[in-house]
Amino acid sequence: MAAPVATAPGAAPPQSPAQFLEDLEEARRGTLALVAPLSEQDLERVHSPIMSPLVWDLGHIAAYEDLWLAHRHGGMALLRPDLADCYDAFETPRAVRGDIEALGAQDARAYLQEVRARTSAVIRSGGLGDGVICEMVLRHELQHSETMRQTLAIAGLLGVGDRASA
Repeated sequence: MAAPVATAPGAAPPQSPAQFLEDLEEARRGTLALVAPLSEQDLERVHSPIMSPLVWDLGHIAAYEDLWLAHRHGGMALLRPDLADCYDAFETPRAVRGDIEALGAQDARAYLQEVRARTSAVIRSGGLGDGVICEMVLRHELQHSETMRQTLAIAGLLGVGDRASA
C-alpha cells in the first residue's frame, strides 16, 4: 500500500489546521503500518549499507517534526534536545546510523507519539502560519515512508500488497 499523498506536487499549503492535522495522521498511519509487522530486531538492524535502520527513520521523523513544528513554528523547547545530533541527517550520515546509540523500537514509537501530541497542540492553538513549514513536515514524513519502503524491499520484508508500489 503506497503512502497517501496529502496534496499534489505544487499544490498550495494546507488551508485549515483541522485538515492539516488529519493529513499528518494519515501519513503517520501509513508510516506505522509499514513497520507494524516487523520485529524489533528487523527495525533496529542495518539491512543495507546504503540505508538507515528503520528505527532510525522513525526517530528522525519525530525529531524533524519536533524541530520544525513544535520548536521553530510553535516556539517550544525541543522535547529531546539530547537526540538532536543523532537524528540530524547531516550530523549522522547513513554509514554510521547502525553503529550509534539511538532509540530502540519501543522508545522511537513513544517519541513519535509525544512529539505528535506537542505539534498537534501547537497547530490547534497557533494555526498554520503561512503553511509552508507544515507542508514541509508532512512531505518529509511521506518521503521517509518511501525510503523505508525501499529498505523493506531490499531486505525482502515488504508485504505482498506493498511490493507493487516499491
